[in-house]
Amino acid sequence: MAAPARAVAARGGGRNGGQAALHAAMARSGESQREVARRVGVSQPLVSGWLSGAYRPHVHARLALQREYEIPLTSWDYPATRGDGGGV
Repeated sequence: MAAPARAVAARGGGRNGGQAALHAAMARSGESQREVARRVGVSQPLVSGWLSGAYRPHVHARLALQREYEIPLTSWDYPATRGDGGGV
């Protein structure tokens, strides 16, 4: 079951540069979430979470996404908001 929109928004949901870049890379390559997961070394549900904004990739996955799809490491970072300390 998908997370409610409020919960996703509270975790920083909403499309960011990484999500948009991964969507574009998948469209260009014609690869499925399963194929992306295999190339990056994660599960398909995790890729789905990245694309929906429910999760952000950890550094090792970001490195693999940069290597495989030329997605900049920092494209997954959200702008700092008051109260979050600006951390990732």
